[in-house]
Amino acid sequence: YEKACILKEGCPVVAYASEQSAMDVLTAYVDKCTFYPSCVQIKVTTATHLYSEPRTAKSTNTSVELEAAPLGTTYTTTGIYKNTGGNMWYQVKTSTGEFGYIYAGRVEYVKKAYSDIKLTKYDVPTTITEGDIFYVTGTIKSTYNTLKKVKVYVYAGTDTSADPVTGGYASISNNSYVLDGSTVDDAVAFDELSEGKYTYVISVTYESYYADSTETVKKVSGTRTLKKVTFEVVAP
Repeated sequence: YEKACILKEGCPVVAYASEQSAMDVLTAYVDKCTFYPSCVQIKVTTATHLYSEPRTAKSTNTSVELEAAPLGTTYTTTGIYKNTGGNMWYQVKTSTGEFGYIYAGRVEYVKKAYSDIKLTKYDVPTTITEGDIFYVTGTIKSTYNTLKKVKVYVYAGTDTSADPVTGGYASISNNSYVLDGSTVDDAVAFDELSEGKYTYVISVTYESYYADSTETVKKVSGTRTLKKVTFEVVAP
């Protein structure tokens, strides 16, 4: 998905061009809030409700209760909004699949989440004739996390803790990357591999935010292995 940055009343708001995007549900009020990309797991510590907007007070007329959020309930976030009162609200999905908002002061951060990061339209090596070329293919997409680095490496044997024999990476800051014809593809020299067994690994470093208080956010990052396969280079 394409990412764009727009300004709303002097506040940076990150928008993702996707039907499932957190920004697709902007209302007149939400449009005034500051948005932070977020895909983490949270747990309700004080029974509350999911609301239709990140409201500033109980008397907010345009925000209504969508459903109860009982103590101990866990959610995977789809964004964080800092409302006009300076408070953090997580955006999550309700039991019916619509977007709702829960006050950061009623939940706690549990862990990073990355189920939104997908690798599609890819091919992997199985058996390659020595000297032949194999192209790195695939598209990596994330709906809610921000992708920061894409890495493709080939290791001798099965020990991926050793130095790779070939490969490369690309530093990015968006939520989509096409491997076909990329600088990463150019960096993996399959045609220079000698006979033997190898391990092919595609991984991505991602970044997100969680509310470390009711008024501030903290950045978290991690690495996810998207594909890991063994293959063999044989004599011509």
